[in-house]
Amino acid sequence: MFKIEADTKADAVYIQILDSPAAYAKEITDDIIVDYTEDGEVVGYDLQRFSQMTTAQFQAAANLQA
Repeated sequence: MFKIEADTKADAVYIQILDSPAAYAKEITDDIIVDYTEDGEVVGYDLQRFSQMTTAQFQAAANLQA
């Protein structure tokens, strides 16, 4: 499962990678929040100020949550 939702007014993108409810979230950086299942699996990434984010910033933050 892979789903992307964009909100251009909020300059935010949500990338959902697992079709499960999120039990909790962790703020990885000021602009990236990761949602997790109860078992700690990543459900999705909430990316704020997306238009200003570089690929390197996202990749670095994604590696921090692992």
